[in-house]
Amino acid sequence: MANQGRSADMKTHVPADHLSAAAYLKERLGGKIGIGHKITDVQSIFGLFFNAGNDFERDGTQFDHLFRDNEIFTIGKLDGCALHTPGHMQASQHTIRNLPTIVLFHKREEIARQTGAMSSQAIVQWTQTHFTLIN
Repeated sequence: MANQGRSADMKTHVPADHLSAAAYLKERLGGKIGIGHKITDVQSIFGLFFNAGNDFERDGTQFDHLFRDNEIFTIGKLDGCALHTPGHMQASQHTIRNLPTIVLFHKREEIARQTGAMSSQAIVQWTQTHFTLIN
């Protein structure tokens, strides 16, 4: 979406078991990186576990924005709501059974859902298709 003047990378969880390309994408495409504010708890635990020392910041400053639970945000014409799902256990209350899951809302009503890995191009195409349907 960067070529349309919009770019975002939102983390659904801390990628402790894999690498994230967020910094690379931000450098190449622009935009911002956001994650839930509870990242500071995870950073504290990981910092101790991996003996990261004092050079490893545990305050979330590696991200451009720390989302609060139920915080409403907008990217282009898309409204989103940050949901705190610790350990993904609470995701089930939103009928999110698999990760990754993308849910699009329009006027606070779910209009589309995609479960499973998709390329960035496929995500953009899927999103644009649904934007076309509501515009």
